[in-house]
Amino acid sequence: MNLENKKANRIYDELEFSRGLLGYGLNAIRKANIQYKYLYPIAFSSLGLGLERMGKICITLDYYIKNGVFPNEKKIKDYGHNLTKVFQSIENLYPNYCEKHSPLSEIHNKIIKELDEFAKGSGTRYSNINFITSEVDNNPIKNWYINIDEYILEKFITNSRKKYLEEQAKIISMFFSNTITTFHSELDEIITSHNELFNNIYLSQEVVGYRALFLIQIIEYIFDFLTTINHRLDREYYLDDLNRLFSVITYGSNYQKRRRKNFERQY
Repeated sequence: MNLENKKANRIYDELEFSRGLLGYGLNAIRKANIQYKYLYPIAFSSLGLGLERMGKICITLDYYIKNGVFPNEKKIKDYGHNLTKVFQSIENLYPNYCEKHSPLSEIHNKIIKELDEFAKGSGTRYSNINFITSEVDNNPIKNWYINIDEYILEKFITNSRKKYLEEQAKIISMFFSNTITTFHSELDEIITSHNELFNNIYLSQEVVGYRALFLIQIIEYIFDFLTTINHRLDREYYLDDLNRLFSVITYGSNYQKRRRKNFERQY
């Protein structure tokens, strides 16, 4: 196997790794709620790293198309774990390959910002240890809930739907009136009321599909750019299997993407 073939295989391997991280992260963020709070940082880590690595492959291939050689290690390392910088580079490169493209919206940029803060550290990745050792509280779960989940609840879940879920929570909580519960919410507030607990869970069930949808749209933003780049590559680096590789994430309507719960199946 010559050097070009080895590099082509490594490009595919990197994208497959990225897809695996993204699928794992989507599954985690789809399940994360007050009962499974540990899934939040798992999702943040997997999604941030998957987007970062996928984006860096795009930047690497763009450099190759323009210069006929791959960039040196330092050029890619200079991005660090700065996810915002990676996306800014892709946004700047897009016009070189597509006359028109749909830019990311407010909610997409909010999500990227949260993942970026976690990826770079910024006091959030080790927030529990930081609070224990220095009493500095920068909780990424709380930040996500305030900036993402509450935004989704306000913009995409109707008041009538919220009222219905509130009534359902009251009904189901009546069956637990003789039991005691204690949970810490995403806002790190103690919940002892079954009514409040079930209302939190029901609202979360409404939100998680939108979390997945908006993240898939961010992935598709990079994927569409990668697909366009792919058609400009020399034959030895052309990715024949690109659509199949990401189809488990990208296929279906927006409704189907919101409803899907498994993003790791193989075809």
